[in-house]
Amino acid sequence: MTVSDKQKTVLCYGDSNTYGYDPVTGHRLSSDVRWTGVLAQLLGGGYRIVEEGCNGRTTIFYDPADPWKCGRDYLKPCFNTHKPVDIVILMLGSNDLKRVFNASAEMIASGAEALAADIKDFTMLKQGYVPDIILVSPPEIGPDIASSVFSRSFDVSAVSRSKQFPELYSAAAKRQNCFYFNAAEYIKASAEDSLHLMPDMHKKLAEKLCDFIVRINDGNVSPDDKPASDASVKQAYVSDGIIFSGDVEKYITEAVHDLYYRLDMNCARTTLTCMSRIFGVDITDQTMDAALGMHGAGGAGAQCGLVEGALMFIGLLMKKNGCTDAEVVDICKAFGEAFTERFGSLRCCELRPGGFRADDPPHRCEGLTVRSINFLYEFLKSKNAYVRK
Repeated sequence: MTVSDKQKTVLCYGDSNTYGYDPVTGHRLSSDVRWTGVLAQLLGGGYRIVEEGCNGRTTIFYDPADPWKCGRDYLKPCFNTHKPVDIVILMLGSNDLKRVFNASAEMIASGAEALAADIKDFTMLKQGYVPDIILVSPPEIGPDIASSVFSRSFDVSAVSRSKQFPELYSAAAKRQNCFYFNAAEYIKASAEDSLHLMPDMHKKLAEKLCDFIVRINDGNVSPDDKPASDASVKQAYVSDGIIFSGDVEKYITEAVHDLYYRLDMNCARTTLTCMSRIFGVDITDQTMDAALGMHGAGGAGAQCGLVEGALMFIGLLMKKNGCTDAEVVDICKAFGEAFTERFGSLRCCELRPGGFRADDPPHRCEGLTVRSINFLYEFLKSKNAYVRK
């Protein structure tokens, strides 16, 4: 049997609309009604459909109530379980609109792009080739979401932000050399809860995706939907080692505020989190735990947590990219010298605006943190030969 003749595996990675949540009963739709099941019927025996939908799944965000629903964390075990995978249908982003994440449409699209980049890297490593990836821009949130049963999780801004997805997801797909599919062109959320799909929408989505997959196999996909053929554009993007799309400075500003005031992270952990999202580096729980007391040695005014978090991230990024220990040390030294020249010190007690007082407001260093993380980002870009092998 040749590769072209074998049964193709289609992995559908998504949230409750891939799981098949019934907006009327709150239970799961039957397999012959879910779009994944209908797609299996339409494509026939030459395809094996793998349903990997999870209620509440996000792209890269951690829900304090259910942190295990982060899509990025489960991605690698999922693909390792089901490999070899030939086609991926990636439809995530709706849950990222929850008010708890305070995420812009740009941040959410960047999360989806990070997953696409991870899929490419991991599948090449584990199965020797990259599957066809269909990045799906999710359907729009319904207009009545703020008065629906999910009003505790979503506010009215989710509607307008979801309308920005098509343009942002399309651009992300082009950068990652993926196929792009705009679900909002064909389907809409139910009137029942403004979030989930009714059976007729599942059927329509399956029909449109089936047609799209057939056209991919026939090489008959619209130029707007197929991966970019300009390798130089792709290489210019990849060579930076950066998976983030959009305005990095804007993202850092928004993310720092969110991590400080929603999750009460310290400066070191905030630095690690921001940079991990921008450069696509996994940060383990142990690493985050190690940074718990790094805000000036627990507030003692010693080496600044912005510096400590930056040095930790430099080590993680460079070792991920195959650099030697000596190279890591050299770059860390160079960063320390550059940071001192830019900000005047490495010590928290000298960098903290106004020093330390008993009546200090929370997260007084927010502005400094934004400037520091931007500085680290620019520093790493300037050291591309080391941070991206």
